[in-house]
Amino acid sequence: MGQVELWKLSVTWGIERNVISRRRLILLFALSSVMTTGCEDPVEESQNLDVSGLWDFTEVLIRANQPVVCRDTGSIRLSSSDGIVIGSGGKIGTCTGFIGSFRDAGSFEVTQGILTDTDISFYLEDACGCIGASCDDAHYVGTIHPGPPMRISGRSACSVNYNGSWELVQASAVASLQLEPDSVGIVAGESIILLPETRTLAGTRVFERDVVWASSDSSTVSVDNRGNVLGRATGVGVITASIGILADTTKVSVRLVSLESVYAGLYHTCGIDIDGTAHCWGVNDFGQSGPEPSLAPCPGATCRRAPGAVPASREFSNLSLGFSHTCAKTHGGQVFCWGSNSGGQLGVDWSTPSSAVPVEISSGPVFQSIGAGTNHSCAVSDGGFAYCWGNNNRGQLGPGVLSSSATPVEVSDNLIFTSVAAGDLHSCGITVDRSAYCWGWNYDGQLGVDSVMASANPVRVYGNILFDSISLGRYHSCALTGGGIAYCWGSGRDGQLGNDPLDFEANPTPVSGGFSFVAISAGAFHTCGLTESGEAYCWGRGGDGRLGNGSDQDKSRPTRVAGGIAFSSISSGGQHTCGMSTEGIAYCWGSNFNGQVGNEAAVFLPQEVVGQR
Repeated sequence: MGQVELWKLSVTWGIERNVISRRRLILLFALSSVMTTGCEDPVEESQNLDVSGLWDFTEVLIRANQPVVCRDTGSIRLSSSDGIVIGSGGKIGTCTGFIGSFRDAGSFEVTQGILTDTDISFYLEDACGCIGASCDDAHYVGTIHPGPPMRISGRSACSVNYNGSWELVQASAVASLQLEPDSVGIVAGESIILLPETRTLAGTRVFERDVVWASSDSSTVSVDNRGNVLGRATGVGVITASIGILADTTKVSVRLVSLESVYAGLYHTCGIDIDGTAHCWGVNDFGQSGPEPSLAPCPGATCRRAPGAVPASREFSNLSLGFSHTCAKTHGGQVFCWGSNSGGQLGVDWSTPSSAVPVEISSGPVFQSIGAGTNHSCAVSDGGFAYCWGNNNRGQLGPGVLSSSATPVEVSDNLIFTSVAAGDLHSCGITVDRSAYCWGWNYDGQLGVDSVMASANPVRVYGNILFDSISLGRYHSCALTGGGIAYCWGSGRDGQLGNDPLDFEANPTPVSGGFSFVAISAGAFHTCGLTESGEAYCWGRGGDGRLGNGSDQDKSRPTRVAGGIAFSSISSGGQHTCGMSTEGIAYCWGSNFNGQVGNEAAVFLPQEVVGQR
């Protein structure tokens, strides 16, 4: 008997991590040099080969330069006819390396499958990961070994630099079934997916089994034959999943929320209910959207697509959202934060890397206002002193500390502030005499001066203009005068300063159009303002429809948000924007890649957040 080499091609592999960071980290893994060969008789060609049916599979993935090793198991259901193959499946596993361990899991669709006498080729949609809303497919090629029992093995590809190995074997029987969580709360109109944990007698996790789904009350909560659950009306329903005699249940409570305010972060959104409870939705890889299970079908991240309650021991009066964390102030002036604590931005020791439940900052006075930035947070005390905590790589915490701090640090002992805001690597505040001061990174002039590259000491913004409020984007700053004139400074590459696109401008420049605004909100690369009559205008980067005018084009001048809605507040995020209408309804628009718009689709026009009364 001769030795037959099974590997036919040198191709590449990549995976999408099920839980990724707010920076949209995409991990690609290179296969080890393990080669599978066997001593088998040459396989005779079969003219009527059929691979239809359920298969269990294993994968081994390695990224040599990390190094990171990923080992996955899963199942795939194939259907073949006339040489065409389609299907779907799911997998789960763990990746380990210098960056630590993380869960690798997800579902996939099989497309462009081609079956020959001895080989198979197909693609898995989005399996190579996503950057923004752009996702890449993985290409699989394999050799069919008729057996018995039949098996298929081969390699997979995402790019020319990475390889992956995989093997399909005929599916084993299911010995156990479990639904998680035991109970979950959703809002009316919200869709989630329940994934039953099915295992073989050997304990191996498998997928794509024929599960029978049922609801105890389909008028309250319905479920389809794939485990997609929809909240239809307030109440409680029980979802049952069964395979033969195996069965388990999840209790689903459906509610409505009455939001009084809404705040947009980089990739998540939060609002406060009339009872002072915070509700959050969007990306949730660090718990920034709260502790409720993230069961929404989001590409590339753990997320919620509808408001989820954030339990707390206090009622909140206002919120501020950063990159991957959220901070809230109570009516009594206490500050609580949740989400990532990578730089100490939660205000607690780094021994807590993240928290999905609100934690009170470790020390500090009673506060009157708060501002959350990318990886730092700031607040103003009742006495008017500004404090900041978290990452400090560009002096954004002020002069009182040389490194990052998990405890609040006083910014200045001689400036009395009325409000403070936090951006990416800079911070600003308005003093009692209505002067604007900024500190931190100044590469694009976002501090409002051109004399320094960075300053840990607060510097007064050029122009001696008297401001009532201030808001910070990633690399730009905007403020409002008492007369409603909006000024912006810093990076203007996308038109976010509200006039002709500029590389940068350190001097506060009036927003064009002669508008009188009552509120202004700077997003990552766009800005929005609100007039006294409730008209919302936005300008800057228009990608994903974040300007709300039905287009994805950049605008260097204020452009009215479409829909004729009168707003009482406006909040600009990373790639989306939200506002409260004068009728008490929260609307969002823009990118919905992480569920941050609060409904089921990416929208270029304002849409109601689901689940509101």
